[in-house]
Amino acid sequence: MTCPNENREVKKRIRLVNDSKATATFMFDSLRRPFEANLRHGHIGPYSRKFITITFVPQESGIYACHFPCLILNHKPIIIELYGYCCTALRKTSTQTRFNYPTRLKNGFEGYTSDTVVATQNLPVVSSSKNCIDFGQADVEAENAERKIPETLCLTNHSQSDVLIKWDQDVEGIFNITPTIMRISASQTALFEVTFNPDRTSSFFARDLVGDVFVKRQEDRFGKETLTFPAITTVRLIGHSFPVCSDGWIPQYEIPHVVKIPPCVPSSPTYATFLIRRYGHLPLMYRFVPPASSHFVVKPMMGIIHQDYQIIVVCMLPGNDDKRVYMERWAIRFNGNMKSECFIDFQGYTEYANVSFSDRNTVNFASTFPGCQSLQQFYMRNITRHVISYKFINVTPELQIRNGNGKIYSNDIIIHEWLFCPTTLGDYEFDINCILIVLKDGIPIGPSVCVTLHVTGKCESGVLVSAPDELNFGIQAYKDTKELSFQVFNMSPVNIYYKMTCIHCNWPIGNIKRDVKIHPTADTVVTGKDKIITVLITPTTPGFYEFFVQYFVRMSSDINTDLIPNQIPRNICKVRCLCVLPTLKVTGLQCYGSYPDVSKASLWKLMKINTLNILLRDLQPGTSQTFYINFPAMVLHSPKVTIKLLLTNIVAVNASWNIKKVQLCSCRPVPREEIWITLELHYLLLGQTETKWDLDLGDNRHVFFIMIIECLSDSDNKLQLLNGTHFKFQHVYFGEKDPIYQVCWVHNSTNHSIPFSINPRTMYEINQEYCYKVFSCETPHAIANPQTSIPILLKFQPRKFGIFKGKLRLTLGDREEELTLEGESSLPHKPATIREYVPCEQSFEDEDIPIYFTTNCINVSHIATHSHVVKMIMIHNNLTQDVLAYEWKRCETSEIIHVEIYPPKGLIKPMSVKSFCVTIYTKGYPCMIDIDIPCEFINASQRRIYQRSVYIHEGLSQELKGQFTITEKGISVPELPVKILKKPQPFYKAITIQCSIYSVEDKFLKVSLIKELTSAPPKGICIEENERTTFGKKDISRSSFIIEGLLW
Repeated sequence: MTCPNENREVKKRIRLVNDSKATATFMFDSLRRPFEANLRHGHIGPYSRKFITITFVPQESGIYACHFPCLILNHKPIIIELYGYCCTALRKTSTQTRFNYPTRLKNGFEGYTSDTVVATQNLPVVSSSKNCIDFGQADVEAENAERKIPETLCLTNHSQSDVLIKWDQDVEGIFNITPTIMRISASQTALFEVTFNPDRTSSFFARDLVGDVFVKRQEDRFGKETLTFPAITTVRLIGHSFPVCSDGWIPQYEIPHVVKIPPCVPSSPTYATFLIRRYGHLPLMYRFVPPASSHFVVKPMMGIIHQDYQIIVVCMLPGNDDKRVYMERWAIRFNGNMKSECFIDFQGYTEYANVSFSDRNTVNFASTFPGCQSLQQFYMRNITRHVISYKFINVTPELQIRNGNGKIYSNDIIIHEWLFCPTTLGDYEFDINCILIVLKDGIPIGPSVCVTLHVTGKCESGVLVSAPDELNFGIQAYKDTKELSFQVFNMSPVNIYYKMTCIHCNWPIGNIKRDVKIHPTADTVVTGKDKIITVLITPTTPGFYEFFVQYFVRMSSDINTDLIPNQIPRNICKVRCLCVLPTLKVTGLQCYGSYPDVSKASLWKLMKINTLNILLRDLQPGTSQTFYINFPAMVLHSPKVTIKLLLTNIVAVNASWNIKKVQLCSCRPVPREEIWITLELHYLLLGQTETKWDLDLGDNRHVFFIMIIECLSDSDNKLQLLNGTHFKFQHVYFGEKDPIYQVCWVHNSTNHSIPFSINPRTMYEINQEYCYKVFSCETPHAIANPQTSIPILLKFQPRKFGIFKGKLRLTLGDREEELTLEGESSLPHKPATIREYVPCEQSFEDEDIPIYFTTNCINVSHIATHSHVVKMIMIHNNLTQDVLAYEWKRCETSEIIHVEIYPPKGLIKPMSVKSFCVTIYTKGYPCMIDIDIPCEFINASQRRIYQRSVYIHEGLSQELKGQFTITEKGISVPELPVKILKKPQPFYKAITIQCSIYSVEDKFLKVSLIKELTSAPPKGICIEENERTTFGKKDISRSSFIIEGLLW
């Protein structure tokens, strides 16, 4: 604070802030003139502030320094250093003047008691032998004053330079010191006398005697333009002028009986504060009287209390003993009267930093899997009264320490979690040091202490085993969830933290990450214990699931921890599951009605049931297919035809399906269950009619049936290819000399004969393309009788490997069709057989079907030309009361086959069986042929009833002929009481005869060399299927021998 002579007063304001939740009690200890403060004591509320105004009022020019300590109850003091300067030339030299300040005092208790407690390691410039002097009682009279003995005061210069001491003078002349100014040489001591001369009786006197200390070397170092503020030393002086015989007034006060000092480290000072409260309006003089030997220091040691209270600072200076209790009783003398003396006890405790660990400072880790982490908890307790900072050192790489450093409060417990992470099998044993140091207000004090923890651990390996080691879910429906479980056992000496996963064994089927759920996926199997693992499978891919459940070892018991790096998983359980789609299959077919020449086998092939079954088997979820079903063409208004399809659930899971067109049919066949679907065909619309039905098989699988029905008029003149417009030959051995014929059927559904023919030019063009006669036809033209079928004999004779195709033009009555031929040659010689599956046996009954054959197809696999074979069939009448009349239609295919059935006609009683002898005669054409032999049935009982109704109706008509009745309303003819019943219609059922007719043995064949050479293909014969591989030069001799052997 600077003050020119023109303005003798300068003010500055400081702010005191209370950041705590409690009210702060404060006071300022002393203030030297010419500094003044507007507030010397008071209270500051929680989280509040208070402003203090300090005024600098110098009486003369000069420099001034003052220590203005603010004492706060239960808080360290705040030292405010005040410096002032007053000079008339200040304004002129302000731009060139510099200020040099002495060394600042430490803030807090150490700075406040620095003049009382002098530490050898931090000596001040000047130290005083006394910090306070109590003159006691003194008289005002002159004669008594002359007999008074002055007090002495010694000042020691601890610096290496001379110092100049200048004491303030008491303007009232009550306290005097001589000499007032003295120069003290380096490391020397000076003696001063202090006298007390009261000027009034029955009064208290107190003053802080302040001395300014100037160091000589500072004067030499800084120039004339530098102002150096002095260091200061203070001595408190008190005395009173009460008469010797007077006790003065009775003091009114309140002090604590015991003051407990916070614990500290040996040889480190500690501090506390307490209040002396004054009551009444009179001042209160106090003085602390210590014992002869003391470890405690009090400041202010004496003084006069004019306000309501005085804050006292107590410092304890302990020795080097650990865990020592310090207790001293001090006296406090009030108003200089021994009768007004009371006592106060100071108590303190010193101890070094110390903590205790559980299990006698030993940490034992359980056996740990290599690469894993074993967690061990132990407690650390602060058994002292200090706040201690701790830090663990000498930590080995196998040990991971969480919270390796921190602080712990008095009598507090901290739970430590350490991780043991070994990588090599074996026993581990090491020591960990814990360094302790006491914290005071967050600052380390005192020496550090080391506590040793002994750590032991073991690293061992182990595996998990399962029971059972294989789970078989069996057959499981698509998207059907199934659950099985197995147990894992840990017989090893270590806990195993596992994580389960799945991996395919062989060919990967399905997405096992999505389809397979394992619970729990991650867990811990304690040593000697077991755990149940649940596996849930919801297959979404048809096929055979086969995978291993394997486990990885995690680093710790926390399920979110990482896996041990670079480890090989271990298979623990094998899982099998067959996922199947619910699959339906048409396993049977029944037909009865007006089809005279269509058997079950022919209708099976015409409707392409085998292709339908393949489609039903291979249809995948989320897909749809369109399937066309053809029926034989019939003349318009022909009687209805009933076709029944037997659907079977061929898999071991439930199958749900529905089919909708006009009405909705929803079914859920259980495994292996059979359900009939009935189709009724009504030929009512002329031309070709298509109907579309949607078969929903579940799992978003749809089959759209396009059913085609063709009605012919009486004038239509066209034939129908029963095998469709694509005819595929069975495989033919390319070395076959004379392959047998294969048959393509043409059906006449009209009531009149219709001719057909094959365009020979198209056959010639096909063979010309392949350079030899690949395809041939034995029946290029014929006439189809009404309601019959005629065969087209086709031959396929390859001369090399490969697939052969061609297109024939056919004239079928009034229309032309294009027939695609396709054949493939084969290397191994296999006799031709009937490859397409047709269910022949009758293993079921339906009440709606009036007649059954024991077999619907007679298969003659191998029969020579110009021979015969005899078979037997039986027909069952399924009607309970009606007799059925039957008649076999004669069927003879010219020069191919002839069939005779005996008896040709007759009656079958209700619920009875009739046996028939079937004789099959082959003729001169070797071929593969299937021929339908129709049998016409009619209900003989209904026909007899119908004929009887006709006879009765005709007889009554003759009797009533010419009769009539005349009434008022007119003439009426009598009605006949009997009506003609509905005429029963015949229905047909055919049996299929499948024959493989072979010619005579090859040894009887006569082969012409010229014919064989001319028919040989001009291109090279490839042995392999790859056409680029031909004969080499080394094979010429061998090949010629083989060809010669084949020819001859």
